[in-house]
Amino acid sequence: MTKAEIERLQTLLNKTGGLLELDGAMGPATRQAIRDAREMAGATPGEEADDALLRWLDRLPDPCPALPAEGVCF
Repeated sequence: MTKAEIERLQTLLNKTGGLLELDGAMGPATRQAIRDAREMAGATPGEEADDALLRWLDRLPDPCPALPAEGVCF
């Protein structure tokens, strides 16, 4: 995977609580997040971010959607 593809993967994995730095490196934290996401998705165990996992991650909602200014109270 290219650095840009890994950064996109890290962004998607963060939807599952990965808390990954978007550095484009396939380090131990990214590999663990892939294993965790595969388990959540009901996929076979492994460290591969295959097309099925990417589609599953793409369908997940963002955990913290933008909050409109009208919703902020001081």
